[in-house]
Order: sequence, then structure tokens, then C-alpha cells
Amino acid sequence: MGCRLCGQSGEIKYTSDDLGPVCVRCEATDKDMWARLRNDRSISRDRKRNAMHNISKRLKITDRVEFPQEGTCLLDGRFYYYSQKRKARVKGTQKCYQMRGFAHFVKVFGERSD
Repeated sequence: MGCRLCGQSGEIKYTSDDLGPVCVRCEATDKDMWARLRNDRSISRDRKRNAMHNISKRLKITDRVEFPQEGTCLLDGRFYYYSQKRKARVKGTQKCYQMRGFAHFVKVFGERSD
């Protein structure tokens, strides 16, 4: 059984639930820390993406919402929301608006589209 990060079979320092077995060399060079941060960012992105889908289902606006990319939402074909930066903008302009989250975006820009 080898290290999950470098693939070499050496002395295993510890075994993590997220990463698997980690050798002494990878632990000493903090490769395990960077791998854990990468894994945590991925989980955070998944959580934000799922929240956007769940909120749109709960508010019954799934017919008005599109998801062109992983962290991007397009409301009514006119308003973009970027979940990683929590910014919104109107299509065709460069000015961005700071949002508290996806629910705030829908509350502010969802009413404008009437």
C-alpha cells in the first residue's frame, strides 16, 4: 500500500478519511495540507452549487434559472450570479453588485424582471 499523494510505497505517517494513507515525506513537505485544502474547496463548491439548485426548487423558479457553468447562474436570461465571488451583474454591462448569497440575488433581481 503506497502513499495516496505521491504513489510511492514508503513509511506511512497516518491514514486520513479524506486523503487515505500519507507517507512521511509528503507529510513533511505539507503536500497533505495542500491536498486537504483542495479537497475542502471542492466540497465547498459542491455545497454552494447544491444550495443554488435547492433554493431555485424551493422558490419554484427552476423554469427561469439556467446554470451555464458550474458556479454561474443566469436568471431570466438577463442577470448573472457568480457563486464563488458572490457577485451579480446585468448581462451586457461590466458593473458587478455584491450579494450576500443566492437567495439575496433572487430577491433583488428576481423582482426586477417583471
